[in-house]
Amino acid sequence: MAPPPQGDYRTVEPGIEEAKLNDAPPPRRPLRALPFVLLALVPFGAHFFKGALSALQLLLPLSKGEYGLLHSMFALPNATIAPVLGGLLYDAPRLRKHALTLFAAVCLLGGALCAWGLSQEPESITLAAIYTGGVVLGLGQGGAVVSCRAAASRVGDDEAFAQGVLAAAANLAAFGAKSLSAPVALYFGDYRAALAMLLVVQAFSLLAAATVAPAPTNAPPSPIIRRASSGSCFSTWGCQFLRSERFWLVALCHAIFVVVFKVFENFSSAILKTIYGYDVEKAGFVASLVPLASVLLAPAVGLASDRAPSAAAPILLAAVAAVAGFTSLAFGATTVPAPLCVGLIAISHACLPTLLLALVRDIVKVSSRGAAFGVLETVVAVGNVVAHAVFGYLAQQGLHPIKLLVGLAVIGISLFMRLVYIPTPPDARLSLSSENLMRLGGSPGRLLGNVV
Repeated sequence: MAPPPQGDYRTVEPGIEEAKLNDAPPPRRPLRALPFVLLALVPFGAHFFKGALSALQLLLPLSKGEYGLLHSMFALPNATIAPVLGGLLYDAPRLRKHALTLFAAVCLLGGALCAWGLSQEPESITLAAIYTGGVVLGLGQGGAVVSCRAAASRVGDDEAFAQGVLAAAANLAAFGAKSLSAPVALYFGDYRAALAMLLVVQAFSLLAAATVAPAPTNAPPSPIIRRASSGSCFSTWGCQFLRSERFWLVALCHAIFVVVFKVFENFSSAILKTIYGYDVEKAGFVASLVPLASVLLAPAVGLASDRAPSAAAPILLAAVAAVAGFTSLAFGATTVPAPLCVGLIAISHACLPTLLLALVRDIVKVSSRGAAFGVLETVVAVGNVVAHAVFGYLAQQGLHPIKLLVGLAVIGISLFMRLVYIPTPPDARLSLSSENLMRLGGSPGRLLGNVV
């Protein structure tokens, strides 16, 4: 037998060939946190600007009605075209490289217009500048948030961690803005100093956007995407995911839980005062656990989920914690202490949005994820408007509106159970297939027990 030809051997990275022989996934790349931090800084300035205005409200030359209208201007683009427009622009290959910089620049422009109007005497032209700046800032923020989430979905092994860093940065921006803005204004004796600080923060966000490199698109598709690919007209437009039941289940589940947490966050002081008799200071302190938990836990939870064989277990646990927390507030206020109820809600708030957003990777092909995250944001915006209106109406009628949050959380967990039991390939992180269940405990009943 002739010897093998010289030079016919290929070198492979250590561990790759062994993984192939054992039919195991290749080893993970080392975790790189710096790109995710830079990505999270892109929408940070817009979050910081909007959060700071609530702390500066009493110092601004606006009436209560004008101040409320300004926040409506912030929210208007997010409830209409901003998320989908931002996602479509990011999905365009020629625009992706400049999308983050463009949206950060739009945010800075809107913030500058708004800050200039707020720094002047209240007149018609200054009010027009304030409201125009609010719309422009909202448009840029909507596009920046969606583009950053789409970029985070392209990182491969560490996507849930990246989504967690984005969530933590958003909550940190709101927390830091409310903590720093008023002291800066009082220290300099002029609220315009705080407005200047907001523009400096937005300038840093623009610098971060210019630094972030576009994410690669050569990651292998999810097994669910490979199996579901078809030649429909939706795939031509890059919107095939709109026909996916899994996508709409994730979108509705994500929207329900985000809306529930947002309603609780906005009404938490009134809820705790009504149920437990807390004063304003104590209620605010206990309610602050919710955003603080997201800052501390969201990246860690995402990292743990990335290392787990299935994402179903941590999502299910977090959903159960949300239902338990809201149920305790609604029916067990005399026996369950408020910090325990709010703690369960805070942990769930830190986990669920991050983990549900990470599921988009397994459902939507990489070239359409910007549009997919835009649709998710639009569903959340519409749900936010409806839920806040219904909750406020029930509270005004003297009913017990916290039961509305319990019902929504139960619907959310039901939708997720439908999602995980849809037949999927064994190696999909969405599924509770026999292989994943064997690695997690052997049966759905033992799954939660083994995780605990």
